[in-house]
Amino acid sequence: MSESSTASSTRPLDRPREIFAWAMYDWANSAYSTLLITILLAYITKIVMPGKWGLVVWPWGLSLSMIVAALLSPLLGALADANASKLKWLTGTTILGAGSAVLLAAVPPERPWLVIAAFVITSLFFELSLGFYNGFLPEIASPGQLNRVSAYGYALGYIGGAIALLLAMGVMFLGNLSGLPLADQLRICLLIMGLWWGLFSLPTLLILRDRGVPPERKLPFGKAMQKAAGEVRRTLGNVKQYKILALFLLGFLFYNDGIQTVISQASVFAQEEIHFSVGELALLILMIQVLAFPGAMLVGFRADRLGQKPTQMDCLVV
Repeated sequence: MSESSTASSTRPLDRPREIFAWAMYDWANSAYSTLLITILLAYITKIVMPGKWGLVVWPWGLSLSMIVAALLSPLLGALADANASKLKWLTGTTILGAGSAVLLAAVPPERPWLVIAAFVITSLFFELSLGFYNGFLPEIASPGQLNRVSAYGYALGYIGGAIALLLAMGVMFLGNLSGLPLADQLRICLLIMGLWWGLFSLPTLLILRDRGVPPERKLPFGKAMQKAAGEVRRTLGNVKQYKILALFLLGFLFYNDGIQTVISQASVFAQEEIHFSVGELALLILMIQVLAFPGAMLVGFRADRLGQKPTQMDCLVV
């Protein structure tokens, strides 16, 4: 690694205020990703749809939201670029995602399909928001600091997710002492999930600014959509010219999305096969969050000093 690259990775971060605001979004939305595989899983499979139907709806609901997000993300990303409006799209997907999470708590479990619809919508807007969120990273961090800033976001996310999970565990502990039904305990936890995501996103939404070059005049939605669709078609048409990129995307599909699928279903395995209670499952995920925090920071610093590919290969081997 060159001296200039080493210096870039060790000097103070260029835009600390914006980087903190950016990382706070990971703190905010990690309440959803953490409580998703603990509280929301238990709510759907034990309260809303107990028995085999809950175990069917859970993976298919997640899969549906991920497939729709995968189809929409390229078009919406190009649409945001057309008018330099990533922040507006991040704001919209955050409000809709956090709002749907609150709706999960508000809809009574006696209306299961409304609960499932809110679950799928929450998951969809969570997935969509990540594309706009990640798009800010190269605008606020210099090339030599990308890995460190990304790791900072991950680490802050693990802390935020752990604290939100601790709050949920506190609610369940007090609920058990007071005799509060499990359904009400879980609904309070889901309310915390939505409010946490929405409120802690405010620094991100208020401080970040689009740094892309805006057009001389904002395009109407119809024309912006046409331009975005054209950009997506050109990108797909040129993929053959970038074989390494195409191979990377294919590999990423298998290893990253494969891992995410295993993570989402590991909680089902723990609950159904090992017979973990909701509290035991929460403790397991909390332990993982605590271990992941220093791991994320270590991986980020290592990638800055030794390179992204060696670090990535080491992580995959482990």
